[in-house]
Amino acid sequence: MPAVTQHSRIRLLARQWAWAATLSAAMTGVLGCAPVVDPIQDSAGISRVRDQLIVLPIRNPDGTYGSCFPTSRRNLITAAHIVDAQATVDVAGHTTEPLSRKSYCMDPDRPRSEDWAILGVAENLWHCNDIEPEVALSAGDTVYFGGYTNGARAAAPGVFSGAVFPRRSGDAGPLYRAHVPWRDHSGISGGPVAVIGADGRVKVIGVAVGGASYWSPLARKQLCAFIVPTKQQWGRACFDMFDSGHAPEKIVHRKSFDGTFPPLGANPMDGDLFLPEYLRSQATGRR
Repeated sequence: MPAVTQHSRIRLLARQWAWAATLSAAMTGVLGCAPVVDPIQDSAGISRVRDQLIVLPIRNPDGTYGSCFPTSRRNLITAAHIVDAQATVDVAGHTTEPLSRKSYCMDPDRPRSEDWAILGVAENLWHCNDIEPEVALSAGDTVYFGGYTNGARAAAPGVFSGAVFPRRSGDAGPLYRAHVPWRDHSGISGGPVAVIGADGRVKVIGVAVGGASYWSPLARKQLCAFIVPTKQQWGRACFDMFDSGHAPEKIVHRKSFDGTFPPLGANPMDGDLFLPEYLRSQATGRR
């Protein structure tokens, strides 16, 4: 057997590197050419959600924007990174203050699973949807997202459906992802994630916190991450006492998670509470 020379070793290594580079380029091409796969949109469900879901825009003085949603007459939820270090947040012309989760708003290294915050006002102001505080999600389940894009200037939020994505081996706790249509979802952060109950009412289950992409040789998919708070956390998010950053003497938790919109049964609409313009026609029809 001929001796392996230094020159032949170099040529062998060069061929191996060439093959590796070729394979890497080929895989990049395969992934780049993989088709975009969108989930089937549930048009009937989207229409129902659009007629019920309360979503409010946030536009900050620095030009950043996002979405939020009421959880009670005095409180709203949004993504913590939308609040950031701001002392107050303007929501639909009303000044709100970040309450008990301020530390997550100001922490750039916050875990994505903690990227949500509670906003409050010192008066009974908002209509709100039902909350489902003990939802069990499985891969493939349909969820609905609502939020404002285009700088939160739209007259009404965008609504689309997604399919819960299989959880990764290391996934735990409140963070989930859903396969959603491939598009720019800027501004969706802080908006509600909902399901439709057996009674046909929209039930809020979580808050959207960001996007991601899933790539394979066969498909490219757009994902939206969302947080599903615990029942205890929803109770905290629904208290009707404004604490202005300080612990109140007594936190009043709601006795139920029923919302004020749409009104239950023959109950009349409370005309003193705020409802966004895009839902007022439904409210008028229900009075």
